[in-house]
Amino acid sequence: MAAEQATPGGKLAGWLVVGGLLVGVLVFVALPFIAGVGLSVMIHGAGAIRDGALPWIVPICVLALISVMMMDSLAEAIIQRLVPGNKMAAQLLGFAAALGGITLAYGRFFVDILPALTGAFISALGLLVFIPMIKRSERTFRTRG
Repeated sequence: MAAEQATPGGKLAGWLVVGGLLVGVLVFVALPFIAGVGLSVMIHGAGAIRDGALPWIVPICVLALISVMMMDSLAEAIIQRLVPGNKMAAQLLGFAAALGGITLAYGRFFVDILPALTGAFISALGLLVFIPMIKRSERTFRTRG
């Protein structure tokens, strides 16, 4: 049998499915960050948002996630050298570094530092809940696969 050629409509549908999955994953991963921003806006009011920043909420939240990952990797290596053997101090310093990274990312969205810091703190607490759920789902998928 001869292999069938893919139709242009089939390729387009494939790209739409892949693009939809990518956007879905990005929004899912950004959920703790979006919650932090939303609750911070509820606390500080809509005047805390920069003009024209609202359409950029998901990219800013993804940037916050990337900054947390980078800060965690860098801070972990540095902190383990500065505080060898004290795991609690290393975790607290790593949390502070991640909080700083999220605050810097939220500085693009909020006018002032206080709403950015409030949103960063709420997002960091959300991540503390969210990360174990992701790790648990990874174990579930590994055992099924």
